[in-house]
Order: sequence, then C-alpha cells, then structure tokens
Amino acid sequence: MGFNVAALAISIVALVASALLAFGQLRSTQRANTLAMFFDGFRETRSPEFRRSVEYVLYHLREEFPTPVSYLELPEGPKEHVRQVAFFYDELGKLVVHGIVDRDLVIGSYGLSIYRTWIAIAPYVYRERELRQRTVLPYLEHMAAVTSEITAADIHRKMKLRSFPPPLQQ
Repeated sequence: MGFNVAALAISIVALVASALLAFGQLRSTQRANTLAMFFDGFRETRSPEFRRSVEYVLYHLREEFPTPVSYLELPEGPKEHVRQVAFFYDELGKLVVHGIVDRDLVIGSYGLSIYRTWIAIAPYVYRERELRQRTVLPYLEHMAAVTSEITAADIHRKMKLRSFPPPLQQ
C-alpha cells in the first residue's frame, strides 16, 4: 500500500513538473513569435514608402480632400497611402485586443502615431461606414481611443525610462 502511495505521489510530481515546463516553453514560443512580428513591424515603419504614406496622411490628405469622402473613393495614390498606414495600425490593434501583443509595448512604440493617424483619417472612415453600412478599421479606432487616455509618455513613465540629456557644449 505504501509503495502505491509513493508511486502515485511521484507520478503527480512528474505530471506537475511536465505541465510547468510545457507552459514555460509555450510562453517562450509566444514571446519569440511576438518579437518576430514586432521586428517586422519596425522594419515596415522604417521603410521610405511607409514614411511617405504617413507624411501624406498626416499633412496632405485633409489639404487635398477637405470635404471627407469615403476613403475608398479617393484616387488610387491617396487611397494607397491611407490603406498602408491605417491597415498596419489596425492589424497592430487586432493583435493587442486579442492579447497576442502587449498593449503597453504598442502604445509605448506607436501610440502617438496611432492617435494622429486616426484623427487624420476618421472622417473618411466614418464616411465609408455611413455609405456602405459596414465597420472598417475598428481596431485602429479602438487603439486611438485607448491612446487618447493612455499616452506613450504614460507608458514611458510606467517603465521608468530615464533621460540622458547631451552634455553642455563648452
């Protein structure tokens, strides 16, 4: 009888240890996947095409189209700029909402850009929603709402990021 109890106890310990190791491996794999995805995003946002699209969306879209139309009714060039920026941030928002990527990581890295992009394109997106009765870019809108309440600066303070001003010139 004592032998059976000891064997059962050893089996339970082995099962718990295996489960903990498997959970640790799962977390490690998730982190690796998240890092790979995030580095791909960093690469895209550094590309000249992406930067040109951001510049267009933030500084020229409303100037060229002061009366909002559906973003799908924009000429091909402006529409592609809107799509490139908006869909990238919408996909990031999707990853955050579904718990795949940490919210603070995205806000700390892209928060202001997400917010500014939404402010620039919201009238065109709302016009599209009105015309076609469908929801487009909901994750971008959600992330813009979140970043209006929690800024990148808030995340930087929370992470205790330090500043290091340059030395004074002599």
